[in-house]
Amino acid sequence: MCGRYTLTSPDDIAARFGLGALSETGSDIRPRFNISPSQAVLVIRSHDGETALELMRCGFQPAWMKGKSNRPPVILTEHGERLWMDQDAPPEEALSVLAPYPADLMGAFAVSTAVNSSGQDAPEMVEPLAP
Repeated sequence: MCGRYTLTSPDDIAARFGLGALSETGSDIRPRFNISPSQAVLVIRSHDGETALELMRCGFQPAWMKGKSNRPPVILTEHGERLWMDQDAPPEEALSVLAPYPADLMGAFAVSTAVNSSGQDAPEMVEPLAP
């Protein structure tokens, strides 16, 4: 199965990057529980010194990655987020944050097979299944 992820707290993400409440921006961004490749998703973008929320398609593949299939997702620490978004950061320093996230800081559990359908999108999708 292709990678899926959630966006359970869009207002928290906006606040984390100093963008205020989404209701103030006029955005109609809602929590998502089954985001799959090719769907439009919320991203934080920095351009010309301005940080903004935008909807972009999940699954973007830069030209320099053509033909490579080993593309694990990146999870950044708060320090890594700031460095990645800093347009003045030296490229080698910014790239240094693209390291595996510590496994002991992550967790995994089985969820419903309903996540296999990109048309399904409800909080129950990410509830752990009973053992």
